[in-house]
Amino acid sequence: MAGGFGPRVAANALLTLEHSKKGGYVVEQDEAKMVMKLFEKHGLFEKSTTDLKKCLAEDQDLANLTKGLKLLPDLSLHDLILMGADQAAKRLSLKDYHEFVWANQLLGQVPEKCYRACGDHVSEKMARRFYRRWALDPFWDLIHYVMSRDCCELVLAQPLFSNQDLWNICVAAARENAPPKKSENSRKKSSAKRREL
Repeated sequence: MAGGFGPRVAANALLTLEHSKKGGYVVEQDEAKMVMKLFEKHGLFEKSTTDLKKCLAEDQDLANLTKGLKLLPDLSLHDLILMGADQAAKRLSLKDYHEFVWANQLLGQVPEKCYRACGDHVSEKMARRFYRRWALDPFWDLIHYVMSRDCCELVLAQPLFSNQDLWNICVAAARENAPPKKSENSRKKSSAKRREL
């Protein structure tokens, strides 16, 4: 799904959240996690084994094609693939990504072998700022506040973290902070006590 409708699902979810915040709505961690679950459900994390940079270097036709697919008048899909996540976040807004994926420039133009990888890559870059923002407090919780929040931000800004990694941080923190589940034995005992009463 991620190659075709996936980036559209991602763009819609993220843009809706952004518009809600601009309208004064305070987004809570649980709501951000719902959007992250949507990414997981629809396979929107970049997992493709196709190395797009390598594809561009080896396939001149693909390189030329991606240079013609514009996110902005002066920024092509080719440029997006080659730039880092921080640089992409500075250059592109969610609205820019939204317009690009809804213009359906990938479908039918990018060769099948790279189509999914291109869609996943666009989704990954589009959501990077969102994931880093919402993984910050869970990461800080997991490390038990041994570093400042600013240091945690710097750690999460490293390119070695994918959006999947940032989602896993949120899941791990939620599990660690969840109340302990009652064991089967303790459930039986409390059930027996209720019957005695």
